Order: sequence, then structure tokens, then C-alpha cells
Amino acid sequence: MSDTPQRAAFTKGPWGLQFGDSRIGIVSERGEEIASVGSAPYYKGYSPTDYANAHLIAAAPDLVEALQECVDAMYSDNPADGWKEILDKARSVLARARGEG
Repeated sequence: MSDTPQRAAFTKGPWGLQFGDSRIGIVSERGEEIASVGSAPYYKGYSPTDYANAHLIAAAPDLVEALQECVDAMYSDNPADGWKEILDKARSVLARARGEG
């Protein structure tokens, strides 16, 4: 095993939600299931926490991208360039992660 940290190799976004009887699937653009959240199989439906967790997980690739853009802008030669657009995107992604958009 190497001591060298590996770069994240997660499934490319965007990720979406697929609603089932007792769980919410988080799926790739191609429909591949990445993860799922939900209640026990005997319970039909899902809780508000399940719903919130699913939205947060599905937004993960976009959150990583938005944060990377913020970091890149901070360390660019002219950090003032493009901040409005970067922050607008970050706000949009945060709203999606909260299930608001």
C-alpha cells in the first residue's frame, strides 16, 4: 500500500435522485446507483431526514466543483475576477444540497 494520497475518483456528476417505495437512490447521469438512503424495507415512504440526506449526497459532485472554483479564484493572479458568478453558482449548489432547487 502506498503512502501517497490518491486523488478522488468518484463517479462524475451530475447525480440525481430516484424515488422508490422505501428508499431514495442517488444515481449517476447514466442511471447507475451510487448510494441510497431510506428506512427499513417494511416501512413505505421515507422521512424528511432521508429526503434531506439524499439531496445532500446527490449534490456532492457539484459541491466539490463549486468549492474548487472558490479555491482557484482565491489563489489566482487576480482573485477579484469572476467572484459574482462563482458565488452565484455556489449559492445555487448549496440550495440544491438543501433540497431547495
